[in-house]
Amino acid sequence: MPIYPVAGMLIGTALLGGYLLLLYLRKERKPVLIGVHLLLGLASLEIMVLLLRGTPNSDGFPPGKFGNVGLGLIALAVFIGFLAPILGRDNRTKSNLLMASHVSAGLAGIVLAIVWMTGV
Repeated sequence: MPIYPVAGMLIGTALLGGYLLLLYLRKERKPVLIGVHLLLGLASLEIMVLLLRGTPNSDGFPPGKFGNVGLGLIALAVFIGFLAPILGRDNRTKSNLLMASHVSAGLAGIVLAIVWMTGV
């Protein structure tokens, strides 16, 4: 099974998130891009769940710990991404901490997912 579509979606989500991080540091907001980033993140999470479950004819990626941990970190990044605007609204330090944890969990999850899909 080729990994290019799945890896492309994961990397595209990360690249769009990097652009949104630059806008965040400039104190700018683009709500449409934030929505696209949210949808890509949820789609990536769904694809990881489907890949870990496998297909009925057992065609898919081999089971492994990297896939489970990668899925957990991507789910954590999505959850923190939902909570960041709510909890970090009043305090800039708290907002920055939530943003750093969102980025860290997302990037670690993407790296582990790609390592798992390549079978390294």
